[in-house]
Amino acid sequence: MKTKLEVASVRRNSAEKLDVATGAVGGGGDDGGDNSLNELTDEKIEEMFQQEPVAVSTDIQNEREPESTVEGTTEQLEKQDTESLKETTTLVKLIKELKDKASYWEKALLVKDDELKLLKEK
Repeated sequence: MKTKLEVASVRRNSAEKLDVATGAVGGGGDDGGDNSLNELTDEKIEEMFQQEPVAVSTDIQNEREPESTVEGTTEQLEKQDTESLKETTTLVKLIKELKDKASYWEKALLVKDDELKLLKEK
C-alpha cells in the first residue's frame, strides 16, 4: 500500500517525464509522429516505474527532515516546561510565605484588639 504522498509524487514525476518526452519528440502533426510519441511515452513510463523506488525513497527522506525540526521544537517545549515548573515552584513557595505572614499579622491584630479592649475596660 502506498501513501497518498507517494502516489502524488509518482504522478507528479510521471507528468514531468511525459512533458520532457513530449518536448524531446517535438510537435509533429502527422500520425507517424503520434505513434513514435506513444512509443516514446511507453518507454518513458517503463523507465519511470523502474526509477520509482528511488523517487519514493527521496520523498521519504524529505518527510523525515521535518521530524528533526519537530524534535528541535519538542526540546524547546520541554525546556519551556522545565522553566515553567521552576517558576511554579518558586511561586508556590512565595504564596506559602505570604500566607504565613498574613496569618502572623492576623494573630498580632487579634492580640492588639484584646489589649485595646482591656485598656478600655480600665
